[in-house]
Amino acid sequence: MLVLAAPPAAGNFPGGVAAELPEVSDRVLSLALHLAAGIVTAVIGLELMPEALAASVPWVPIAAFVGGGALFMAWRSSSTPSSTATALTPSLGLLLALGQVPADAPEGLAAIAALRAAGIPRRTRVLMALGFAAPILIGASLGCVALRQAPNRSPSPCWP
Repeated sequence: MLVLAAPPAAGNFPGGVAAELPEVSDRVLSLALHLAAGIVTAVIGLELMPEALAASVPWVPIAAFVGGGALFMAWRSSSTPSSTATALTPSLGLLLALGQVPADAPEGLAAIAALRAAGIPRRTRVLMALGFAAPILIGASLGCVALRQAPNRSPSPCWP
């Protein structure tokens, strides 16, 4: 499980480091965020939606997707953004983890560029970039603990 969470956890750091090198313009920041959104949308469209539509009751994952999007938009209006993914099988989890990595680098760039523009000291920004991995690894671990009794279609990625 931590192996699946490690690539996205590490994906933000290169983008954060890239934000430290040159001055990041608003245009570059916008392009980075659009790239990240495009990658996440492609992963959802190409990998998650076919899985959802193949379910025995396809309206449930579709309703969950729409409901989750609505909840995220409501939550987003009062907090800061984050990045999440849910896996149904270990192979899909690996595919989602690898697909998330290219989206995380521009997210890291955007986050660190915003901190840089706000005048946050470089040492703090670098420590924060390193800390981006913590919520991902903690969330993956908590998810495995919370879902350890859930029925699944394949062996659990949490424990051998």
